[in-house]
Amino acid sequence: MARSRSKLKADARLILKAAKQATPRTRTPWDTPLKPAVGNPNKDQIFRTVGAALDQWEFAEQAFADIFVMMVEGWQDWPSSHPALRAYGAVTSFSSRADMIEEAAKGFFHETPDPKAEELFKSAIRAMRGFSGRRNDIAHGRVTFLDDTGYYLCPGLFASRKNPIRGPATYAYSSKEINYLNNCFNFLEQHLRGVEIAIYEAQQAAIARKTSSASDSAE
Repeated sequence: MARSRSKLKADARLILKAAKQATPRTRTPWDTPLKPAVGNPNKDQIFRTVGAALDQWEFAEQAFADIFVMMVEGWQDWPSSHPALRAYGAVTSFSSRADMIEEAAKGFFHETPDPKAEELFKSAIRAMRGFSGRRNDIAHGRVTFLDDTGYYLCPGLFASRKNPIRGPATYAYSSKEINYLNNCFNFLEQHLRGVEIAIYEAQQAAIARKTSSASDSAE
């Protein structure tokens, strides 16, 4: 059953609050979900939720890329072949793309101070970095039958860091956990679009101030 809009918004606020307050010792919404006691009765449920979650992540990262374009040069037409957007896509790892945007933001907010927009951006990039690990879990997992309790999405045997020789794999998701992450990716996209608008408004306010200052000087 679909969750109510008010519930989705409430969950989104919790995620963003956690992003602002996160420390190495706090549990955050992007920490690996715990393995459920019961998995799925068949593989198809997991296959469907994996596809939906990865699709939603792409929308979130598109919004992330659009923020980079906005900070570098401003609004873009759609569909876009903007040079900054093409450059973003040429960077192969998400971690490096996030580093690139973070450095661009430092320059942007130095030249265009806006504490509110900057705080929104910081919470968004912190959450994106955190959830990127969960996206990778989904993208690189395989469906496995475990412990006679059902099917789960787990790391492959060759994924050494996530599948140790002794002890359980670092994650085992049923469709419920994947749906939770899908919802989180949706919240992120919405928040990132809000950040994009805040950055645009900061740019417009800066232009207005410069225009007003130039007019005053001319007088």
